[in-house]
Amino acid sequence: MLQLANILHTQGFEITIIHTEYNSPNHSNYPHFIFKSIRDRFFEIEHQLTKEDASFFVIYLNRSCEESFRDCLTRLLAEDDEGSISCLISYALFYFTQAVADSLNLPRLALRTTSLASAIAYGALPFASEIGCFNLTKGQFLFRRILNITSEPTFPYSNYEAPVPEFPLMKMKASSGIIWNTFKELEQPSLETIRQEFSVPSFTLGPFHKYFPASSSSLIEQDRTVLSWLDTQAPKSVIYSGLERFLYDVLTTMIARDAIRNATKHLTPPQMEVSRSRSFLTNLDSSYYLHGLYMTLENGILVYDALEAARITESAFQELAHGLTNTGLPFLWVIRLGLIPGRSKWLECLPEKFLERLGDGGRIVKWAPQEDVLAHPATGCFWTHCGWNSTLESIYEGVPMVCSPCFVDQPVNARYVSDVWKIGVLLEDGFDRVGIERAIKRVMMEKEGEEIRERITTLKEKLNLSLEEGGSSHQSLKGLVDYILSF
Repeated sequence: MLQLANILHTQGFEITIIHTEYNSPNHSNYPHFIFKSIRDRFFEIEHQLTKEDASFFVIYLNRSCEESFRDCLTRLLAEDDEGSISCLISYALFYFTQAVADSLNLPRLALRTTSLASAIAYGALPFASEIGCFNLTKGQFLFRRILNITSEPTFPYSNYEAPVPEFPLMKMKASSGIIWNTFKELEQPSLETIRQEFSVPSFTLGPFHKYFPASSSSLIEQDRTVLSWLDTQAPKSVIYSGLERFLYDVLTTMIARDAIRNATKHLTPPQMEVSRSRSFLTNLDSSYYLHGLYMTLENGILVYDALEAARITESAFQELAHGLTNTGLPFLWVIRLGLIPGRSKWLECLPEKFLERLGDGGRIVKWAPQEDVLAHPATGCFWTHCGWNSTLESIYEGVPMVCSPCFVDQPVNARYVSDVWKIGVLLEDGFDRVGIERAIKRVMMEKEGEEIRERITTLKEKLNLSLEEGGSSHQSLKGLVDYILSF
């Protein structure tokens, strides 16, 4: 959200950020913005914060913040004598903001920070579950690839509307438009599907992070000494393992004011009808939308259980360590504190004498400046959970990936990386040292890796062109600015 706010600020808009008290942004890093804090009542659930249940937090915020958010937005509109507030932009997950915007006759744009493909996959889940494409039980996830769908199903949201009336994707259809952190050349088929199913405009102006230099506002201190170590390594020789880069977002919304020409009219976001005539699954590469959403990663890593996120057992952690060293290649490994449940000391679960044997052959840090690491010429491979930001960063720098997805959008992103774009490999058998070594060597040492590098280099070139004047992302940004000014 803050990256998008910076982008719009360069286009002449004045920005007001409304955020929760919990995990609030550092205002001093953004002196060009106005910040407004609202009550989030997190103190009422502090004893539950260790659950790491992302869905719990999202549901809680959608229920607890509506009143304080409405009050804040109402005050801002009352103080706006010139009528310069153009619109509200909020994360798609915070769907309660749509009802507030509607009640105040303020256009709302939804920001979706995942891939287009993952949004389609989540839209298809209810239908796919109905026809038995996969069955889920606690602790066990069985998946069958969708290959032969002979009937034309109804639009999947139709059956999801009753049990989940405020499902975020449905609220996106009621918005005035959707902003995506992607670029057209990467997800053209998915973009066409989205535009068929969502009658509101979509703006693909990503990747956001490349409009500005790497941000220094990380919530965790970055160890920048790794860059000096990378300087001593051969080109494309280092494995970068960034599996532990996971942070929860909190509620952040943006008010865009037209500082170029004062907007004098607030439009009520149109209430879009839910299409029931077409399924998201009719797209040519639709099998990949669901292929991988529910893969079982064994050997201890807990995946797709909403009560756990990106955690690992001690035995799997040691397999990971052995897998990295067995490649014989230098590596940079990010290990966050608390990765292994029940262990409070950093690195205490490493194999015996691991650091002594490692010597200068690798570096282990708590946090790294990821964009700088990926941009370094010594980095030859990125082992990632395939969060969308990390995936885009890797594509931008032309670094092939080894994918170990955990949950949310990561499995879909990983399947696209390995099977559709073919710019990486998927580690499908959990954290086993033999499988880890094999996957990394496929990328770093074999003919397959050379072909992967050629494909991701081509994508990198397309991404760069999209950001240049006249490119797809550049044009989409211009279209978004004109659209906001039309309100």
